[in-house]
Parts: sequence; structure tokens; C-alpha cells
Amino acid sequence: MGLATMVVRGALGLGAAGLIWNTIGSPLYERVRGDNVIMESGYVNPKSLSIDKQKNAAGKTETMLTYKIGDETISLPCTKGAVGGALCGTVEYLWQNIAEEQRKTLVENGWEILGNEAKYRLVTKDLQQLYGVNRGGAK
Repeated sequence: MGLATMVVRGALGLGAAGLIWNTIGSPLYERVRGDNVIMESGYVNPKSLSIDKQKNAAGKTETMLTYKIGDETISLPCTKGAVGGALCGTVEYLWQNIAEEQRKTLVENGWEILGNEAKYRLVTKDLQQLYGVNRGGAK
């Protein structure tokens, strides 16, 4: 057997091994390695999250957090929060996904920092909705 034959057979063997690894071994390894992640209760599996960039109508880039729940995909806008941290999701989305006890805490703590005009608008709106009271106090 000549040197050229050995080189060709070696190259074919390595090529076949690489092909087998890419089609069977690597996906199997990723599945076994990734599915053994034990998540803390209440946390999202990082495999269901991705960060995407989208161009808006003005041609500027917006950052989105994409979250997969089964067949459904939700894209949440990621913006800078009031103190500079990241905030992902709209106000409506965040409020809908907060437990009732957490909502109560937010409302109670938030009421203290609201100005009197904002408090008046909120109370007036609630009175109108609950009791049909108009601005003058009459029904």
C-alpha cells in the first residue's frame, strides 16, 4: 500500500467521522447536556430566551427580549429604566404579570410619592366609575 492511498483513506476516515459527529454526536451531546439544567422555581429557562435587534420605522435599532412559551413567541422591548437598569416589557405586560400581593405593594408605596394633583385625578376617576359622582360632587 502506497503513501498516497494511506493519506486518501485517512482523509476519508476523518471526513466520515466529522460528518457523523455533526449529524448525530453534536446534537445528541447538546440535548443531553442542556436538558440536565435544574432551574430554580420561578425562573425562566435560559434556553427559552434570546436577545434580538430590530430596526424601527426610523431605521434605528431597538433591542427585544424574545421569550418562547411552547409554540408561542413573545417579543418584549428592552429599554433603560428610570435608574439606568434594563426594563423589558411594556407597562401593561409587566402589570399583568405581577402577582396581586406585589401589585398591592407597588400601589401602596407608589401612592406616597405621587403629587397631590395626580392623587386627585386618580381618586376623582375612581369615584366617577364607582358611584357616578361628577366633578361637583353630585350624582
